[in-house]
Order: sequence, then structure tokens, then C-alpha cells
Amino acid sequence: MNFVVYDIALLVIFAVVVAIFLIRNKKKLKREGLLFLYKADWGIKLINKIGKKYGKVLHVLSYISIGVGFLLMAGIFYLFGRIMLIYIFNPSIVKAIKVPPILPLFPYLPQVFKLDFLPPFYFIYWILIIAIVAIVHEFSHGIFAAYSKVKIKKTGFGFFPFFLPVFLAAFVELDEKIMATKEKIKQMAILSAGTFANVLTAILFFFILWGFFATSFAPAGITFDSYSYSLVNMSDIKSINNVNFVIAPTQENLLILVEILLLEFV
Repeated sequence: MNFVVYDIALLVIFAVVVAIFLIRNKKKLKREGLLFLYKADWGIKLINKIGKKYGKVLHVLSYISIGVGFLLMAGIFYLFGRIMLIYIFNPSIVKAIKVPPILPLFPYLPQVFKLDFLPPFYFIYWILIIAIVAIVHEFSHGIFAAYSKVKIKKTGFGFFPFFLPVFLAAFVELDEKIMATKEKIKQMAILSAGTFANVLTAILFFFILWGFFATSFAPAGITFDSYSYSLVNMSDIKSINNVNFVIAPTQENLLILVEILLLEFV
């Protein structure tokens, strides 16, 4: 059975479970702006405990967090500008790789509506990513707030009304009056803490991924010394896997050689 079928089945089950949960706890569900917020006290004790216990470490990290925040802001403006230039002046690149540099997260549009220019979207992967990113992000805001003695009023999840009850967001509600009385440096540390935590999470998973491939991946097939950013003429190809050509290869014997090399790894 196609993986998409299992994926959609999990989406339906998840939506039903969340809907039942929200109906039973509808008194805690409130509309604020564009979101429905489910407010609870989950994790507040843990957040306060970490914020108070590791004050010295958080003091140092607060300055790093602010610095990383400013660097990321500058970086995103630069990347957004570069991406817009690609859209405007090199649209053929976007069509060739079939992955737009900027795109919204709409579930199943690529698979259901045959939108080949969009990458595949799977609910299972998406909900796991959202859970890791959102929880780490919001807990970090809370931990730095606890370190700065800003009261955490509530924690919880948010839902977009037009995707209720599937598309989730997490939040930590701080006491804004106390927050406003704190020094600017502490306010910036609290505000930048979420993104800083996501950067650390990305670095952690990078090393996990690198360790996995370093211990379990065995290279097979043709090895490339470098990657070309433009079309390569066959007459410019001098060797494949250290097999040198006496004469310039034709398309036919080049394909035969590739098949022979691939058979060595089967």
C-alpha cells in the first residue's frame, strides 16, 4: 500500500483525536486574533526549575542568543533578496529543480492535485518536525523568562481556525507587565531564545544525521569529485571512476561504461 494512504489515515486519526480533546476541554479554548488557543499549565514547573537552577549558564547564553538573533535577521534579509532575484531573473532554475525556494506548507497538494513543481508533503514528518521545533522554541522563551524573573502565566497550543484541528502552534504566555519592566538586554534575550534554541536543535540533529551516515552508509555507484553548475560537453569528460578515455566518448559508449560501472556495485 502507498505510504500516502497510511499518511492520510494518520492525519484523519490525529484530527479526530484532537477534535475530541478540544470538544471535551472547550472551556480552555479561546479565540485570540487569528488563532484558537488552548491554555494549560503544562511544563511551567519544569521551565521555572531550569531557569532558576542554571542561571549562570543562561546569563552567558543570553548574550550569545541575542548575537545569533541579529546575525539571523541579517542573513534572512540577504537570502530573501537572493531568492527573489532567482525568481525574477532565473525562473528556469526553479522549474528545472521542481522545488520553489519559497513555498507555504499545504498538506497533500502535490500528491492529490499532481502539482509536480512542489516537493512532496507528508503529515507524519510534518507533525514530528512541528512538535520538536515548536516545543523547544517555546520552552526556551519560558526558560529565559524564568531566569529573568518574568512570570509564565500559561502554556499551550494554538490552532488556525481554517485548519482546525490539524495545524498546530505552541506558545508560552508571559506576564507582559513584568516583561515591560525588565532591562532591554533581558527582553531581547527572552525574545531571541526561541530561535537560538532552534539553531542548537538543528546543530544537534546535524551531528546525529552525520553520525548515522558515517557509521551506516556505504558509497556505491559513480563517485563525483565535484559538481557542475552548468551543462558539460561529453568531449570534456576524460574519465569515470579513474577509468581514462583514450578518445572522446560518444553518448552510446558512455552509457555502456556507466552501466558496467554500476553493475560492479550490484
